[in-house]
Amino acid sequence: MCDALLREAAGVTLKITADSRKVMLTALRNGELDFVVTSIPAPQTDELADEHLLDDDFVVYAAAHHRLAKHKQLTLADLTHERWALAAMNGPAERRLSQAFGDAGLPPPTFALETPYLPLRNRLIATSDLLTFGSKEAARQAAAQYRIKILHVKDLVYARRIGLIFRKDAYLSPVARRFIEKLKATAKEITKVSR
Repeated sequence: MCDALLREAAGVTLKITADSRKVMLTALRNGELDFVVTSIPAPQTDELADEHLLDDDFVVYAAAHHRLAKHKQLTLADLTHERWALAAMNGPAERRLSQAFGDAGLPPPTFALETPYLPLRNRLIATSDLLTFGSKEAARQAAAQYRIKILHVKDLVYARRIGLIFRKDAYLSPVARRFIEKLKATAKEITKVSR
């Protein structure tokens, strides 16, 4: 998507930033960013608007050689003695995972690794006995590079809505609008593949 835009508009400079949602929304409000791609709904304010792109389902995944990978269906109880790698403690995935274990009357999950750097986390998942709870799309992309398998866990459902957040009535350059068109097209393709 970025490569296609750079080919179309050779004189354009893109600045892509990754940070916490809070930091990025502050930068957006301050006019430092044109838009943010993140989970929605956005904080309800008079200055921001959002547009849905896709629903991002979360799944448990592990190395293909993990002892649980051979099972067609698992329960949360099957995962009680496992160790986990997640992007962030107190992030949405960790909160949902901990809530699911608590709701089932199970001890909280054991977190062995925290890193927001997805390529590192996926490599460590593929070469260890750790589990992770993350985006189905991230798992699909990781499986193209590593021997990773999605584990089907009964009663562990989490989906987040991903969208664009932008300032109402703010000027968007033609290049920014074109980038948004490409984001929407990519989101439609991801949605088709995920079905």
